Amino acid sequence: MITRNKVLSITTFIIGTLVILFLMRRNVKREVSYYENGQLKHEVILKNGKYNGLWLDYFENGGIHARTAFEDGKKNGRNTIYNENGNVHQENEFKDDELQISKDYTDDGTLEEIRMYDSLGRIIDKYCYKKDGTRDFSRAKKD
Repeated sequence: MITRNKVLSITTFIIGTLVILFLMRRNVKREVSYYENGQLKHEVILKNGKYNGLWLDYFENGGIHARTAFEDGKKNGRNTIYNENGNVHQENEFKDDELQISKDYTDDGTLEEIRMYDSLGRIIDKYCYKKDGTRDFSRAKKD
């Protein structure tokens, strides 16, 4: 009998109208929560009590609001935040929970700005873009 994919227990917590389920398989849990209307609000995998894998947040209408990559409890990789229209609003790159690069987009999905950060979270460089995609050197001053 293969127990690797067998759910060993289900734990439910009700906090007001927020329902959180933990589906447990040995040291791996799947955490989920729901909106009042029953629509999935977020889901994430925990391994040995730490976030591991892709964290997904959803809008109440079911569309994806954000995707965040975790490794051993820390943000590692890409975090993408979406508008309700489905376009990317912001992309962030993390390494060991530290923000490295952030990109902002307009509502129609056009790249607007790129910021790079040092290990203390300070902006070390910034690039701004015009609607046509070319660099906007008039706005590219460091904060």
